[in-house]
Amino acid sequence: GKLGWWERKVFPKDDTDVYITVTPEYDRRPDKLAYDLYGRSDLMWFVLQFNNIIDICTEFTVGSVVRLPTVARALTELLSSNK
Repeated sequence: GKLGWWERKVFPKDDTDVYITVTPEYDRRPDKLAYDLYGRSDLMWFVLQFNNIIDICTEFTVGSVVRLPTVARALTELLSSNK
């Protein structure tokens, strides 16, 4: 239920970010939310890292609120994070 070791990158927040309340369909499923928002389930790490979530069993449950960038801004941040 927990992530392995990862190097944390702080992604900047923006006024265009959206707040999403975790519903039963996304309970402990950041991969599903990443797929529905960004079209790629492997971007679940981005969803988690953007919100500083380490344990999905306690921090990504029904009623939790996560903040995420728009698709365009997420792609910009991800592409520029390799620099």
